[in-house]
Amino acid sequence: MIQTIENFTKALVRLGAGLLFRRPKPTNGTQSDATKLARTKAFDALAGKPDANYGSRMAFRIEYARNFKYKLETKQHTRRMHELVSTEFNHRHYLEQRPFLAGLQTDLVNNYLAVGSSKGAAPAPWFSDKAYKKRYPSTRENPFYHYLHEGKAAGHVAEPWPDSVETLEAMGIDPEEGLAMHRALYEDLSERLETGELGKQVRLMAEIEPLVSDSWFRNLFIPPLSNEPMTALARVVLQIQEAVDYRSARFVIAVERPADPWRTREVDLLVNELARSYGPQSLVVLDLSRDGTGFTNRTGEDIRHVKIGKIFATLPANPNRQLVDAIRNLRPEMLFIFESDAMFTILQLYGGVLAQEMKVVSFILNTERSRFGYEIGSPHSQFYNFFHHFHRVVTSTQHMKRLLSETFLLPEQWQQRISVIKVPANPALAALAEETISKPQAQTILWVGKADDRDRIELAFEIAQLMPDVSFHCYTDLQEQFHNPDHAGPFLVEPENVTFFNMIDTLDGLALEAYAACLYTSDWDGTDSLLLDLAAAGLPLIASKSASITLEDGLSPVEDSNTPQTYAEDLRQVLTNPLQARISARKLSAQLAANRAEKDWSQPIISLVETASCGYARAAE
Repeated sequence: MIQTIENFTKALVRLGAGLLFRRPKPTNGTQSDATKLARTKAFDALAGKPDANYGSRMAFRIEYARNFKYKLETKQHTRRMHELVSTEFNHRHYLEQRPFLAGLQTDLVNNYLAVGSSKGAAPAPWFSDKAYKKRYPSTRENPFYHYLHEGKAAGHVAEPWPDSVETLEAMGIDPEEGLAMHRALYEDLSERLETGELGKQVRLMAEIEPLVSDSWFRNLFIPPLSNEPMTALARVVLQIQEAVDYRSARFVIAVERPADPWRTREVDLLVNELARSYGPQSLVVLDLSRDGTGFTNRTGEDIRHVKIGKIFATLPANPNRQLVDAIRNLRPEMLFIFESDAMFTILQLYGGVLAQEMKVVSFILNTERSRFGYEIGSPHSQFYNFFHHFHRVVTSTQHMKRLLSETFLLPEQWQQRISVIKVPANPALAALAEETISKPQAQTILWVGKADDRDRIELAFEIAQLMPDVSFHCYTDLQEQFHNPDHAGPFLVEPENVTFFNMIDTLDGLALEAYAACLYTSDWDGTDSLLLDLAAAGLPLIASKSASITLEDGLSPVEDSNTPQTYAEDLRQVLTNPLQARISARKLSAQLAANRAEKDWSQPIISLVETASCGYARAAE
């Protein structure tokens, strides 16, 4: 039924077009005066002229549209707009964007002013309403009329696409000269297609493929301002090349998630090691976060760092292909990926291309859990899909390697491609443990973390309520939330013995000797650098079982990580015998220093790089 209706509609359209494009004959007065006048003028304009290369049918449509005008029974201001816009209006270009108007009894200028402008149709190939409103947002009337009426005299810019000026500036071309050149090239090419030898060749093609005759000018692109996506892409590519100093890189590191200094130490360690061993200019860090906060350079070296996610956010289309091109243009030997959702999407589409041109190493550092305890996140949703693209998978705990191997039933040869590289402890904190071991401690407990489901601050609150005689200091990133009377979260009720402080990203300046112990309630199963630093500093730890995953070096967690009473009992034992608790914590600190030395990180990384090496030499020590 639907197909029958479609065929009937097409037949009516063909019938109407056939009647419209005949030579006008005397009628009985039923045809409108505007239609008769437009048809007559169109035939007169074409009489005696050689046929355009695109054929008489299309030529008549353009002339008919150019000569069809309503008698405007409107306000004087609207008539003035119509007259001024008509002086520069390109009827052929407008019909290419709205071909369904061809042959209809429609004044195209009036259609543009009433409807077309708001639909994104451009009145001329050298002018974009969208670009004009973006550059001059205070414009309230029709952009093309505003430009012709007062904007041109005021020095306003007429662009064929948004960001044309920025693209030309990035190329080192004067925008005024570049836009004038673009318009001249377009008009010259249009003329050659319409009446010149170039158009004759296209006409011969149209005889073989009739569809060519219906798309003569729709794909008429003048680089670099070809169309809106290509104009924006040209600007982005030039910005990226400028950011990397127009040079390639041996290593590309892709990060995305906002930098949490306690949980992205692996990124800092990798950047440090590659910069130290192969030189700071051997690598480029691509920050894929849309706000540009995915990476913070803490190395002190001049690392090339591109906020590529922030740049791509300005593109009008999905930038997946552009991101692949940006990576390939750097010609890296190795690509390191840190749990980036954007990169997993890229691997799904172009993983084979990247794996053929470079060694792809993926860091999978932890799983994620829903509020109901189910494991989710990239290790479960992405690992198996893309493992065949990875040269190596790197994780920081034996727990994660076992989890991946058992979950996906990996054969032995696949398991050998998963490397466990332990994050080193901070050796400077061992001295702090020696200083604080004999000092008296107050009845105060330290808690540091984010106010989210993973760090389980609500569990810390329940523990504090069980110990009303003990003070708790909570360093968190959302402390304002707990003082907001409008906050509806039931578990965010602040106990009286809890004091909030701003989130910290280092132990420097924190008087650890003032605390009897640290409470760690997180469900994090990756390497938590905060936990490493606290243990290395010799602070007694009352921690969940997840902490033992990080500290595979001798930490004894609470028996039941989900019950606040077990934490409270262990805290009471620390408060009862603080000196013995400090001595035990000092032993753990010494174990960390011995088992997590800097060489235990650097040597496996260098070995990983050298196995994939193509002859590059290490930088001089």
